[in-house]
Amino acid sequence: LRKLLVEKHLAAVISLPAGVFQPYSGVKTSILILDNALARRRESIAFFKVDSDGYDLGAQRRPIEQNDLPQVAQAAKEWEVMNADELEKDPSSSSLILPKLLRQGLALIVKKSAIAATEDYNLSQERYKKTTRIQSQYPMVKLGEVAIFIRGITFKKSDQLEVPTKTSLAVATTKAAQESGIVSDALYHIPSQLLKDDRKLIRPGDILISTANSFHLLGRTTHVSKVEIPMSFGAFMTLIRAKESILDGYLIHCLRTPQTVSFYRQHANTTTNISNLNISSLANLQIPLPPLEIQQELVAEIENYQKEITNYELRIKNCQTKIVHTIKRVWGENED
Repeated sequence: LRKLLVEKHLAAVISLPAGVFQPYSGVKTSILILDNALARRRESIAFFKVDSDGYDLGAQRRPIEQNDLPQVAQAAKEWEVMNADELEKDPSSSSLILPKLLRQGLALIVKKSAIAATEDYNLSQERYKKTTRIQSQYPMVKLGEVAIFIRGITFKKSDQLEVPTKTSLAVATTKAAQESGIVSDALYHIPSQLLKDDRKLIRPGDILISTANSFHLLGRTTHVSKVEIPMSFGAFMTLIRAKESILDGYLIHCLRTPQTVSFYRQHANTTTNISNLNISSLANLQIPLPPLEIQQELVAEIENYQKEITNYELRIKNCQTKIVHTIKRVWGENED
């Protein structure tokens, strides 16, 4: 359907903020402008972003001053008649709205060929925003070249065991797989015969990444340091297993940088309240690949910084306790 729309009917996409239909629904919604005549004339499709529709995004939807709808509506009308020269006009010397929105990042003109190149004909503006090219002294490689991807297992609610047994299999879902590690109390337990592929058993050094979650949690990673019981992982996650050319300790930090988080958001497919990250997109993520000895040095340096952070946190907590005790000396102990 998206392929048909892009090729013959779609003129523009207006992305609305999540929450515009509160209190009834928080579903993310976009407006599709279909115009067969305009679609035949244009080799590109316009994308517009509405950050605010004149109301806050809480359940009460109270009126606020910020409202992008009028200027986006005007820009969409301009898109119907403007030519390429007008789009390139200096926004400071023009009364037109569309050139201004293009400079502000609230509008984007994308060629249909670029949309077709995504294969899934994605209609999210974030997918087509230009990203800053990373310059590294080390070669950039695709994640799919240095790691393998394994999909999680599916199981029904009726498969879940109330208590684990000697032969049951623990399953980590997105609730159990946190950045700090696997939360054992949040694990599910299912009969081990439901596991059909031993590759889906988690090993020390594996990395779990959330590939189906709410938008802000998409791409959250868990580095598995140890596995004490037979454990697999759920279908909303993907396991990343490092190959010999890369250390898992180095890879986990690459997967948590602002650049990679931006990559996850740009390549997310959002439906209703769930965002998905395709393995094919994830495999194209580019990361720098230093020699193994350099990777080891970087991991050791990061671990030292982490120890310093932990020590500072303990000192801050200790100082906060001392502050409370100092105030108590002035006020005295509460009789309650």
